[in-house]
Amino acid sequence: MKYWKILIFLVSLDQRHKYAIFYGNKLISKSKNTHKMEEPDPIHKSISELKSKAREFREKFTEFQGLEREFTFIQDDLIKKYERSSPHRKHPADLGDIREEILREFLSSTGYLPLKYGVSKSSVRIVTQTGHPSNQIDIAIYDSLNSPMLLSYSSLSFLAIESVYGVIQVKSRLSSRDDITEGLNNIASFKKLEGSDNRFGILFAYDCSLKWTTLAETVKDFMCKNTSSVWTNFVVVLNQGLILPREEGTLPYGVRNHCFRNSDLRGISKPDVIGIPDTSNTLLKFYLYLIDLLKSCTVEEPDLYQYVRLPFTTGEKAYRFTYGEIEEIGQCHEHGTYLRKISNETINKIIDICSSSEPTDMLHLFEAAFGSNNVFSADGAQSDQVYLYNPDKLPLVDILTLPNSIGLQCYSLLIDRKICIIPKYYSFRDKLIFECPKCNYPATLYFET
Repeated sequence: MKYWKILIFLVSLDQRHKYAIFYGNKLISKSKNTHKMEEPDPIHKSISELKSKAREFREKFTEFQGLEREFTFIQDDLIKKYERSSPHRKHPADLGDIREEILREFLSSTGYLPLKYGVSKSSVRIVTQTGHPSNQIDIAIYDSLNSPMLLSYSSLSFLAIESVYGVIQVKSRLSSRDDITEGLNNIASFKKLEGSDNRFGILFAYDCSLKWTTLAETVKDFMCKNTSSVWTNFVVVLNQGLILPREEGTLPYGVRNHCFRNSDLRGISKPDVIGIPDTSNTLLKFYLYLIDLLKSCTVEEPDLYQYVRLPFTTGEKAYRFTYGEIEEIGQCHEHGTYLRKISNETINKIIDICSSSEPTDMLHLFEAAFGSNNVFSADGAQSDQVYLYNPDKLPLVDILTLPNSIGLQCYSLLIDRKICIIPKYYSFRDKLIFECPKCNYPATLYFET
C-alpha cells in the first residue's frame, strides 16, 4: 500500500449495511462490520500515525505547515474541553451550555471566521416578517456588520431571517435516535422559514455512542420523510467523522465532490448518506465546508419597519388586523377586554373565498353601503385593492352597515399580502373571528348598537 498517496475512507450505507474502503475510485476491501467509527481499522490507524510522523519532520523545516496541522491541535483541544465537562453530566442544562460555548468560542475567538460573520452569544430564535419563529437554535452565524439583534437576553436572542447565514445545532453526545431526530428537526424549523432558501443548517456533536450505521440510517430516514429544502447540510461527530447526504448509488470522492451545498441537496432524488471517518481532521473538514457554505449564502439588511409590529401566526399562515389595536382588542360588557383570534382553518377559508372575489377598493365599499353622497371618507381607498368576504353574494348595504352605526361594520385583515374585508355579519354568523372566549361567542355582540 502506498501510504504517501491520499486514501479516502468512505462509509456507505446500503441495504446490507456494508461499508467500503476506497483508494481513489478503486475498491480495496468490503466488510459487514458495523462497529463505531471511533474504533479505527488498521489502515485508518496507519494513516493517522503517518500524518503525525510527517508533522514531526515538517516542524524541522517550517514554522507554519498549513491548516491541517493547526486544526489537528485545535480538534484535540476541543475534545479535551468536552471531556473535562463530563462532571456536569448530572446537570443536562449546564452541559448544554458548556458544549455550545466550546464550539462558540472556537468560531468567534480564534480568528478563523472573518469579522463580517457574527456568532450568536446565546441560543437564538430566527424570525421572519410574517412573525413565524424557528425552534430554539444553539448557534446562529449572521451578518454582524449590517444587521442588529432584534432582541437579546443573556440566554436567548432573536434575529431576522434576512441577516442569518445559517445555524448550528450542538449536541454533546448522540446517544439515541431521538437525539439525532431532535437536532434535525430544529434545523428543519429554521430551513422551512420563508426566506431561508440558501441558508444552511449543521448538526454538530462531540461524540456518538450509537453504531455508525444507526446514525446513518436515522439521518437517511429523516431525509426520506422530508423535502430536501429542510435537510441538514451535513452532520459532524467531532471524534468520529462526518455524515453527508448523497444520491443513492453514487460514491463521490474528494472534498469538492461531496454533497453538502443546498444546490447539491436539491438535485438528490433518491436520498442516501455517506460517511467520512476522522483522521484527526474532522474539525478541518467542518471548517472548510462551513466556509464554503458561508460564501455561497447571500444575506441582506432586514427592513426593520417590517419588524416593528409582527403579525399573528396560525399554522403556516400569518395575519394582521390592518387598523392594529383598534381591531385586535374587543370589549365585552361582562368580561372586559380580550384579544380577537383566528384559527388556521378560518384563515384558509377566508383566503379561498376572498381570492375568488374581484378586487375592489374601500371607496367603492363605502359608496355601495352608504350611497355616493355619503359624508364618510376612505383614506387612500383609490390606491388600495381589497378583497371582500361575501360567499353568499349579499347586497353590501345589508352586510356592511347597522342601524344607527357609523362607518363600515367589518374587520380588515392583511393575509398573504392581500387586504381582506370581513363583514361583521359573516364573522358572527360563521364564527370566523373569535370574540370573548368566556362568552363562547355570543351573537348578541354583533347586534348591540
